Amino acid sequence: MTLAVDAPVVTWHGAYDASWKGLICDQAFSHPAKMARGLVVRIFDELIAMGALKPGDVVVDCFGGVGTTCIEASSRGIRSVAVELEEKFCVLARANIELHRRTWEAMGRPIPVMVQGDSRQLRAVIGPTLAAAVVASPPF
Repeated sequence: MTLAVDAPVVTWHGAYDASWKGLICDQAFSHPAKMARGLVVRIFDELIAMGALKPGDVVVDCFGGVGTTCIEASSRGIRSVAVELEEKFCVLARANIELHRRTWEAMGRPIPVMVQGDSRQLRAVIGPTLAAAVVASPPF
């Protein structure tokens, strides 16, 4: 069965133009599937503009990688918890978070939380961490 949907097509230009250079540690470029910076910026900016996301809210990234989504979230005052299966990428994500910690603290921004674990068990993996992140991070 095929469904035809009359929905407008929206094209996002420039979603792959921005670079993470200077925003993440050089070793983090070894990750084979980093989130495109322009894309995550656009997603956050669109959600904020729509009123679907606001500073102080919490986002969960179940494929945390090297923490790029967390970087953009915290830069907007949005709390974030990321889960990554591979220890080496968790280590790189935490290094990337540390690159920005002093700036975020000076600006009163939340510090992201990176958890190593299997996101197929998301509730069990982040349950206590999510509660702690919400309490520990001051709202923007």
